[in-house]
Amino acid sequence: MYLELEPVSYGLGRSFASIVFEGGKFVCPYHRHPEFELVAIDGSSGRLVVGDYTGTFRQGELFFLGENLPHIFQNLPLGSRSSQPARSHVIQFRRDFAGDRLFCVPELAPLQRLLHAARRGLKITGAGRERVRVQMRALHEARGPKRITQLLELLGELAATKSFKPLAGETYDPSIIPADGRMPGIMAHIQENFTNTLTVPQAARKAGLTPNAFCRYFKQQTRRTFTEVVNEMRIREACRLLGETRAPVIEIGYACGFGSLARFHAEFKKRIKTSPLRFRNR
Repeated sequence: MYLELEPVSYGLGRSFASIVFEGGKFVCPYHRHPEFELVAIDGSSGRLVVGDYTGTFRQGELFFLGENLPHIFQNLPLGSRSSQPARSHVIQFRRDFAGDRLFCVPELAPLQRLLHAARRGLKITGAGRERVRVQMRALHEARGPKRITQLLELLGELAATKSFKPLAGETYDPSIIPADGRMPGIMAHIQENFTNTLTVPQAARKAGLTPNAFCRYFKQQTRRTFTEVVNEMRIREACRLLGETRAPVIEIGYACGFGSLARFHAEFKKRIKTSPLRFRNR
């Protein structure tokens, strides 16, 4: 499998992501990202690859994956025995989402140990699993400063359970995966500016490359073009705003960086297979 670097979109005014997914199957390829990831499987089953571990997953299970840990959730084909539509709740955050020193304070030492253990990927077991899932749902509904406190409380609950099974082997080290130092800066530039006009020459200058070299490098690292990744982030943000606000569709399109309503509609339909208005009303 080809290992892709996945860009994670947090949404405007947010320092980490909370995403509820529902569809025919999980669509992410074999990938990694610099965020920690907490995954609650709410529907479907299939094959799971985490680092050098290969196993299965099913409805009701909970996983906590470390930063840059390669992984993929592959569903059973729909129509096969035991197949179900895919549903999950995913929370993704960086170690420094609230500052470089957050997890270094003495009061959060249990969380630091949890993050260290997550380098191998953890399957959460025991009674604490359901309490964590309840807190995940509360975090998804939270707004403003409460999102930060809810996340820390959730991680505290996760650390307190002590009921988890490491997945990858003891000697597995995701840090040995070759990684070019340019990509984190490029992805941060996209994340911070995708609602504005973003151009290849501008991003190339940030990366210290010529536009042609930048395009080749970016495609090699992500298997997608620069424009595809930017539009992917814009559409994710549009989906969030359509679901969480009553702002007019045209206003959301412009707020997400699309220069015209026609372009927003075309890109949305291409990726989501329906119009923004139908997506909101479904």
